[in-house]
Amino acid sequence: GGMKKMKSGKWSLILLALPLSAMALLPVVRAGEQQSDKIVDIKDAESNALFEIRTLTENNPNFSNWTNATVQPVTTYYDLNDEKTAYAFNVFVDNKYSGYVLTSPTRDNFPILAFSHGEIIGSDPKSAQDSLTTAKKGSLGEGLTPTKVKIVYLGGLAFYNEYQMMDSKGQNKGKSLVDLHTN
Repeated sequence: GGMKKMKSGKWSLILLALPLSAMALLPVVRAGEQQSDKIVDIKDAESNALFEIRTLTENNPNFSNWTNATVQPVTTYYDLNDEKTAYAFNVFVDNKYSGYVLTSPTRDNFPILAFSHGEIIGSDPKSAQDSLTTAKKGSLGEGLTPTKVKIVYLGGLAFYNEYQMMDSKGQNKGKSLVDLHTN
């Protein structure tokens, strides 16, 4: 029984640490604040990403190589209503790509949504080309040309390219979403 008790104590410590670190980065939203007060601008998001990188290098041996990392903003993701859902930052160590950090653009969420040594789903050129091909073959009708509008992120592995489908006269004939995880 002693082993089980120790495990649950360890987990509660980890779960407690998450909200505390999040609170350090999230100002309290006060009554009367506007929606715009909940928006995290790209500079603050970059600070959050760098803070997370520092925390990871100190506490997670798998990310010790990120000690002198820098970040570059690469993509802003949106939901289906054109609201920002994430900022993606590429992580560089000695000018070499080393992963990414996904941060929240609103104070309603944890500041850090994801991080990895890998590549963000859909960020490679082949994925973009495959997505465009899929949109062209889409079921909205023959002769429509997809024009990329934005990249949609709905959480987890839910990354999509959104296209406006245009006819030969340049008329908008609707939208097409292509899942970047499954194409």
